[in-house]
Amino acid sequence: MKIFIGLAAIASVAFADISFNVVGYPSSNAGAFGVSVGGKITKLFSNETSFPVWPGTVPSTDNNVEYSNVELFASGNPDLPKIPYTYLATYLSKTKASKQNQIATIHVTAPAAQISPENDKSYYTFFHRPNIKLRSMVMDPTMMREKLYIDMLNSAGIPTQQGAWVRLFINNEPYGLYLIIDDIKRSFRKQTVHGGDASIQRGSLVQGNAFIKKADLMYKGLTSKDYDPDCYVSQDLGNNPADDPLKELISLMSDLKSFDPATPNANETRFDLDGVLRNMALKYLGVDTYKNWYDFKDGDHPLVSKLILQNKDINALFEQVLKELVSTTFKPEALVPHIQTYNKMLSLNAQWDISLTRKSPGINNGFTFDDFNNNLNVGTKDMSFGLIPFVLQISDYVAQELGFTIPAGLANRVVLPAKGGNEDDDKNDSSESDKDNNSKNNAGSRAVSG
Repeated sequence: MKIFIGLAAIASVAFADISFNVVGYPSSNAGAFGVSVGGKITKLFSNETSFPVWPGTVPSTDNNVEYSNVELFASGNPDLPKIPYTYLATYLSKTKASKQNQIATIHVTAPAAQISPENDKSYYTFFHRPNIKLRSMVMDPTMMREKLYIDMLNSAGIPTQQGAWVRLFINNEPYGLYLIIDDIKRSFRKQTVHGGDASIQRGSLVQGNAFIKKADLMYKGLTSKDYDPDCYVSQDLGNNPADDPLKELISLMSDLKSFDPATPNANETRFDLDGVLRNMALKYLGVDTYKNWYDFKDGDHPLVSKLILQNKDINALFEQVLKELVSTTFKPEALVPHIQTYNKMLSLNAQWDISLTRKSPGINNGFTFDDFNNNLNVGTKDMSFGLIPFVLQISDYVAQELGFTIPAGLANRVVLPAKGGNEDDDKNDSSESDKDNNSKNNAGSRAVSG
């Protein structure tokens, strides 16, 4: 198998000339892009009309050419608007697989008979990432909600998957536009939670799902057999015995059941309280449950009811986190330019993706290019809120409820550390093996102990 990586969005062949349209945002205000064919670099040019597309033609070239795109540092152009940081991450794992200012193209070539989800690919890595996913964004007409949420998690200092858009071709056939993200496995925990230190004794990793029944952290019994295996999926045993893979999580749920929020020092819990509150605050801000983020009709949710709603000290901390996020990150001045730039950055790619005939059956909501643009401002089909009005209304509602004024400006709330260069922080991830993990890979959240 050969994998060719480039920043290019579109490459069309016409006789002996190849035309390129690279979609990307330079990493500096003095940046530009070029295409490298046979080691010779041709500079591409953009202007106010075409930006963020960088068109150009390489003449007299064999149409079986292998090419790559490169970032140049010559002419000044606008950069991707940044979201201010509210908190610092303990460890921010970065990789060239998810560079933020470009849309990459992945070409995979392999004999068709060898392309199968059943074939073991565990010995391959992608920019040192042994576990990645390609998400189709089929549920979102704007194609940006998940990426925007990742950006906000980063700005809130929460350990999270990284993601970037890519175009996928397999054996020269277009498959579409995807969001490439980290899969949460051992290597992700080592780098993002434990700063790349392989010597740390790590706990278990459990995937919590929300189908008909939900992983609500309600204590139901002493052993793993007492819990729905579709709600709680063990991804890494850690210190758990093989016949009781949820043992550590059950201990946590038992402690949560017996936890009395009225006792003194009730904020001294087993949880990483800062991380839990930041996650819960962004869930509150980012989920379409306007003015009704906690539905009591669905039964008890001890993580919310006991840890936040019934605990005055922790509830005050939660409200403070909400204030700080809305004052810095989750406010129109910060998010609207970011959203509008993503829309422009994705526009040609969205048109291309929507025009393709799908290679496999699956969900098709019938979103159009008009939906892609209109859902920034109005509801469309299965998406009841426009993305920008949602940010406006939620931020305004939180400010009113908590009695504060959203400050103007785009300043970071924290001082950012000096940049350490462009090297990968996760270059040793490939040493991690996930072969012994449960192969189930349903979408859901993960609970990490240790």
